[in-house]
Amino acid sequence: MKLAARLAAWVAPKVQTWAKESGANREEGERHLSVGNYTEAERYLLLAVAEAGARKSGGKQHTQLLLNLATAQWKQHKLFQAKTTAQAARETLGKGGGRPGPELATCLDLLGNIALDEGDAAEACRFFEAALEVEEKLRPARVEAMTVLCRRLADVHRRSEDFDAAETFLKRAIRLSEDGLGQEHRVTGDRLSELGVFYQGRGRHAESQECFERALAIHQRTRGRGSEEEAARDFEGLAEVFQQSGDAEKAEEYYKRAFSVRERQVGGDPARLAVLMMKLAGLSVQASSFAQATELLLQAVGRFEAVRDERRANALVSLAEIYHRFGRDSEAAANLMKACSIWDESPADHTAAVHSARETLDRILENLSPEDRDAAYAQASGLRGGYASPVQNLQKALAAEVAVFRELAAGESALKVRPPGGAGPIR
Repeated sequence: MKLAARLAAWVAPKVQTWAKESGANREEGERHLSVGNYTEAERYLLLAVAEAGARKSGGKQHTQLLLNLATAQWKQHKLFQAKTTAQAARETLGKGGGRPGPELATCLDLLGNIALDEGDAAEACRFFEAALEVEEKLRPARVEAMTVLCRRLADVHRRSEDFDAAETFLKRAIRLSEDGLGQEHRVTGDRLSELGVFYQGRGRHAESQECFERALAIHQRTRGRGSEEEAARDFEGLAEVFQQSGDAEKAEEYYKRAFSVRERQVGGDPARLAVLMMKLAGLSVQASSFAQATELLLQAVGRFEAVRDERRANALVSLAEIYHRFGRDSEAAANLMKACSIWDESPADHTAAVHSARETLDRILENLSPEDRDAAYAQASGLRGGYASPVQNLQKALAAEVAVFRELAAGESALKVRPPGGAGPIR
């Protein structure tokens, strides 16, 4: 008895210390995960999982730990690691017995997302369907989670060009939300907006407009986190529908309303504002308001530059088109050079755009005087990783050769240094 008591007294504080350390790592990992710091989240969650493994702990807490770790890995596009971790969580859930819980649905949903990123649509569909089947049996029902799974299944079918199945799942998501949460609930508005996007992509403008208008009415009545962002998306969706159906005046009105909402947002994304500016600039070009279009595009370039967004290249090409239209070919060439420099950082993603821009640039340069051509190169060279003219490239090559000769000369001089003792030079 005395030995057992002494052993218990020795083990108890160590167990408490292990539990405390594991809890601290888990909490820190979950904190980083919640704010999108996925690298740090993975680091702390790996420590927590290792500590839990050393203690051979199990249960829901350990499963949730594995799911959080798999999520952090998936968000970093570490698909093999994420899949392995998620499968480990699924095996842990299988050992518990009893009725499937929300953790299993979450795990299957995660595995579906990983499969989708791996390009296996059929596997993703099987996981999402299995997750939805689990969700439908849960009580109380997690209605929003079911609508999200319907949306995911719709996306898989849309990618596979099974548009009828995609529409069916989107409508099912709306029906689930209306029945379970209410016709005026934020989630119902979100799902209506997604159906509007689908109809827009299919060219069904009247149905798309109806969905966006219903979604907007719900989101404008909703007060709470994200409601302004959702309303801005609805305004933008309506603008695109009107633009596609040829109503430029209505399109401009709704783009401006979307811009106004986004501009008011604290900590808003400058790139999103820049995209709206580009769309408004496109409408201005259609209306022959080239001065307004130029101003909008210049502002868009500045906002994209602030966040190093490569879509700045698209704005520069649009500017080049306006400059070329009005005979300002030196500025047009400079903007095309800048756009090509940006796309050259990831050429595989922009092959067609680069080819088109370079063809236009070559045609413009052929018709420029030597002075205007030099001015274009000078203006473009101010860009980070600037666009070098053929003359500048030749100068760089000559400078590199001179540097090599200097190194060789320095090496020969070193060989001819007199050694101690006054002996002659080494030959």
